[in-house]
Amino acid sequence: MIIVVMHKLKRRLLQALRLMFVLAILILLLVQLLNVIKSTAVPGDIKNEQPGGMPVRIENILPVHRHDDNCQGQGDLIDKLKDYYRGSKSGN
Repeated sequence: MIIVVMHKLKRRLLQALRLMFVLAILILLLVQLLNVIKSTAVPGDIKNEQPGGMPVRIENILPVHRHDDNCQGQGDLIDKLKDYYRGSKSGN
């Protein structure tokens, strides 16, 4: 009789330990999933955040176009480019 009771007690104890182990794994997975969901930023929240440290300074640098005195139009430019690619230095 004692052997039967001990056997049932041992089986119930092992079942309880297995159940606790499965629940612990499920809780850990749930916590990890919630952290992943929480860490993804909503696009609206990004606009409200203030940058830390020194602010980045952005300057608008406009390209400066220089006009060459030797080139008076698009036709002259094409002629200068043709001379350049042919290897003659008559344009300069």
